[in-house]
Amino acid sequence: MIIRGLNFASAMARWIAHGMRVCTQEQIEQRLAICEACEFYRDGYCQHCGCPVNDRREIRNKAALFSETCPRNFWETGHNPDKNADAVS
Repeated sequence: MIIRGLNFASAMARWIAHGMRVCTQEQIEQRLAICEACEFYRDGYCQHCGCPVNDRREIRNKAALFSETCPRNFWETGHNPDKNADAVS
């Protein structure tokens, strides 16, 4: 539980540093499909990093954070923040 909290705090710091951008729904669904095929995905969480991964466009979802990457490098951050993501108001 402590590791999850630390990972979440680190993710929030990266997200803020990168302009608080959220992926498009299409990007989230692409990331989720990759996660669902992974041996470390279980019950809505990545068992490798402990982060929640789902299809919702919210900051508690690692797949929705434009600044985040898969810890196993199966998906990367977004590529063009002006066209592929929205800043949270």
